Amino acid sequence: MNNTQLKIIEDRLVDKGRVSRNWCLQNYISRLGALIHILKKEGYVIEGHFENVGRGRDFIYRLVSEPDRRKSNTEDELAEYHQEQREQSKRQTLL
Repeated sequence: MNNTQLKIIEDRLVDKGRVSRNWCLQNYISRLGALIHILKKEGYVIEGHFENVGRGRDFIYRLVSEPDRRKSNTEDELAEYHQEQREQSKRQTLL
């Protein structure tokens, strides 16, 4: 998957609150659904729906909420702390 395209979609959602399939196609970004899936796995809450535009329809993804990065950082720090404690305990056992 193209990380540059993922970053463009992420930035567009955060800045504008939405991204459309037609906008992506005009900007040579394909597989929007796959990119949205990745963002959802990262913790973004995104909804999608069809909208009538001009004489046709477009599929619009709307950003509902962003991931709580503080929470994941705290969880990472806690896991790192516990790993350090286990390693320190092993070293003391060997001495």
